[in-house]
Amino acid sequence: MFWVAAAAYFAITRPGTARQKALHFLRTLFPEPWLLLLVPVFAAVNLLVPHRFWADLRWWNAPLALVGAGCVVISALWMCWARWSIGAMWAGRPLVQEGHELHTTGPYGIVRHPIYTGMVGAAFGAMLAIGFGPLVAVFLGTVGFVSWRVWAEERMMIATFGDRYRDYRRRVPALLPVPRGRGAGPWMRAWPSHTRSYDAPPR
Repeated sequence: MFWVAAAAYFAITRPGTARQKALHFLRTLFPEPWLLLLVPVFAAVNLLVPHRFWADLRWWNAPLALVGAGCVVISALWMCWARWSIGAMWAGRPLVQEGHELHTTGPYGIVRHPIYTGMVGAAFGAMLAIGFGPLVAVFLGTVGFVSWRVWAEERMMIATFGDRYRDYRRRVPALLPVPRGRGAGPWMRAWPSHTRSYDAPPR
């Protein structure tokens, strides 16, 4: 509900005609259509994998469940803050908006992809709160999806902002707000250097 309300608010308050605002709302709210193909995939996995398999993965623990519930709440609030902070620049798919600006304040000054950080945190918290089971697959799927999205968006932002984004990437970690040592993984420091093959000339 918050996501739809935020998309409607920023569409209404942006300059343009009513038609342009409606198109902006629809264009930015929904992810790539092909992602809908994942719905039958998950349904098939749920039907084909024996329920006994998920039952063997279940392990519910009250303290862990409380930690998980807290993680879900914090992650949800974090995502809402990030969504509101980025405003009209947000889109449900990798997309450069008209007049796009590089947003580096608020949660974007802590990590480069705070909404994806919140998604992973919410999936992890739900897994703990429910007691593992099928939520293990949901968590792993979320990690895979977020990793792919970060990779795609890093290429897009480098092509759009050039050296400005490279400097931002050196200063701010991708997903985990922790100090970045020399041996830190890609979630904590700049995304793998192979993205440089997509670099555009600095603008």
